[in-house]
Amino acid sequence: MAMATDFDANYLLEQFHKKMKKYEGVGGDGCVLWGREGVGGRGENEPARESYGRVMIYFSKVDKSQRRSFGIHQVAYLYFNGLFQIPPGCEISHLCGRKRCINKHHLVAEPHLTNMARLHCHNNGHCTGGHEPQCVFP
Repeated sequence: MAMATDFDANYLLEQFHKKMKKYEGVGGDGCVLWGREGVGGRGENEPARESYGRVMIYFSKVDKSQRRSFGIHQVAYLYFNGLFQIPPGCEISHLCGRKRCINKHHLVAEPHLTNMARLHCHNNGHCTGGHEPQCVFP
């Protein structure tokens, strides 16, 4: 996820910080959840499922048409690590397996295959190993 080259970095961080304070909810399991958990069902009869949190980021205070929606876990990782780009060849993975978690200790940048291995761990209920750091089970 690369950010636009012409933007006000302080404004981006200010937006995220305000949004984080507004929507942040702490779970009793160490996860910090963004927004409402369980939103994202596709119809009245389908149960809600946990979906990735999204945030709209404006690249300029002046031109509000310069905006883009990002996964909140991606923005949180960049924010907590003082970065403006996810490392090449990596994606942001949740050690805890919870899509709305923005706990800085639960987010890591790693290759797609490692991220998928974590999904396998969480589907099985235990860490199958072979990757560091180990998965977190809230």
